[in-house]
Amino acid sequence: MSTNAASAEPVRRALLIRTALQVLAETRFPIQRAEVLRRVGMRLEFTDYELEPFREGSSQSRWENHLSWASTDMKAAGWIDKTAAGWAITDAGREALVTHPDGLGLEVDSARA
Repeated sequence: MSTNAASAEPVRRALLIRTALQVLAETRFPIQRAEVLRRVGMRLEFTDYELEPFREGSSQSRWENHLSWASTDMKAAGWIDKTAAGWAITDAGREALVTHPDGLGLEVDSARA
């Protein structure tokens, strides 16, 4: 795939954020990052671009890399807590699910934090 083609296709960050928040909303206890990624991965159908390694020689896919970085924004927005026990949704994260029912804008709002 050429560089131009690769850069033209985005990773669906808002969908990843929404799905991760939904996963976290379904559990009462924090869950480890790897488990969040596994559950998100089971729920979504990814594009070929999202499934490719995020850089040459990496075992991490683009979507996993984007969601891992998005967790920093979600924490800054107050939507999740990240501790040694794992990731957990906050009341603000539950509210984000309500105010963004289709997921649109989640990536923008989380990045503003």
